[in-house]
Amino acid sequence: MNYKGLISLLLLLAIVPVAAWRLALSDTVGAWFSIRKLSTQIERLQARDSLPGSMDRIEFVTGSELLQTMDCHVVRFTPYSTGSADGLSTHADEVILSGDFHALVGVIERIERELPSCRLLSVAFRMQKPRYRQQPELQTTLVIQQIIEEL
Repeated sequence: MNYKGLISLLLLLAIVPVAAWRLALSDTVGAWFSIRKLSTQIERLQARDSLPGSMDRIEFVTGSELLQTMDCHVVRFTPYSTGSADGLSTHADEVILSGDFHALVGVIERIERELPSCRLLSVAFRMQKPRYRQQPELQTTLVIQQIIEEL
């Protein structure tokens, strides 16, 4: 019996997937796994950076009762400056929040109404396309100033 054609077919079925994996797919799959790993690291670092030491100064930032009830989350928190003179301390911080429009406006309204020691210096809205998602999200950038009486 002549099994030459069957052996050639089996070798072809074994070699083509191995060659395709080696020449094209292995690098692509490796890059995809590294992107997923790096994106989780970025999210973890951003979450860690959004809990600064000055959290107790601005009560609402990650105190999250305000943010959880309004269905939005902190994307980034950046302390701009800290100064003190004559027993008063001034803190200005930038907070970037993400959520839907009504939730973000509700947070702004509650900050102005419920936190008299905080003053909004700047509010800006923008659509931001996240890194590995198709749909853009609405973000607002708040610059908040708080004056604290030092004891």
